[in-house]
Amino acid sequence: MLWSHLDPELAEPDNPEYVRIQKMAWEYFRRVDDILGETVKRWGDTSAILICSDHGFTHSWEILYLNTWLEHQGYLTWKPTVEKAPDGSAELDDFDLFLPFVPETTKCFVLNSSSNGIFIHIRGKRNEWGIAPEEYESFRKELTDALLTRCVDPETGERLITHVYTREEIFDGPNMDNAPDLTVTLRDHGFVSTRRTNTVYTKRAKPMGTHHPDGIFIARGPGMRRNQSIDRLNILDVAPTALHAMGLPIPEDLQGRVVKELYTPAYLSEHPVRWGSRTMTGEASAMPADVPAEDVEVLEKMKALGYIE
Repeated sequence: MLWSHLDPELAEPDNPEYVRIQKMAWEYFRRVDDILGETVKRWGDTSAILICSDHGFTHSWEILYLNTWLEHQGYLTWKPTVEKAPDGSAELDDFDLFLPFVPETTKCFVLNSSSNGIFIHIRGKRNEWGIAPEEYESFRKELTDALLTRCVDPETGERLITHVYTREEIFDGPNMDNAPDLTVTLRDHGFVSTRRTNTVYTKRAKPMGTHHPDGIFIARGPGMRRNQSIDRLNILDVAPTALHAMGLPIPEDLQGRVVKELYTPAYLSEHPVRWGSRTMTGEASAMPADVPAEDVEVLEKMKALGYIE
């Protein structure tokens, strides 16, 4: 939300309100740095300190109305009651299943902006409409090819979508069937809009911040090498590395690896990676009775988002 106040190329030094917000943003980062400095001062010599992010940031300068593109390609039919958003609308939106679409003539759709995911409507999965189950693989390939070759910048002809992932490439686990059938990466790493509009593509009036797949991983602590860089990591490596740093065993079924190259050989020989039993499975336990009401609300929201069970 504050990307325009942090990017020097978008600075408005003659705008008092802009400068006021910009100063507040940078003051926030200074306070975070102060907290980090105090943390290192108190425990940096005795404890491992990991600074990790699950993604980085960049700027998004365009909007792709992907459901509208699917409509133009003949894959989706809007219900007549769905109004068109104003041209150039930057708002993102989410829908309940089939609320805005005619199921009999809709083959695929985008339900929410934040996932960039496309769901294929398969006959018998949710109702009696959609493509035949035996056509699934051929249709998914057809749609992938269309997204990569026909979804283009109207001015330059360049691809707006740089990659299309199948469900199997990026999801795993017992609930994978609920994941999007395809997930797209936009050329500016932004999020698609689900709205119905007259146009498929527009440029933003002002760039905004968005996620970038490259996050950060910084570490220091006992036994760790100093002033060194390591090769690219997978986000799955963070959890087992944190467990090892705390001296805990790694569950044998936990995905990812311990980032051994953080440590000196001597430290690893004295503190080898230990493996433990599998993670617990089964039904989620009930909420303990002594949890404060305000905490219950937070925990329930985290469960709904899939962060905890």
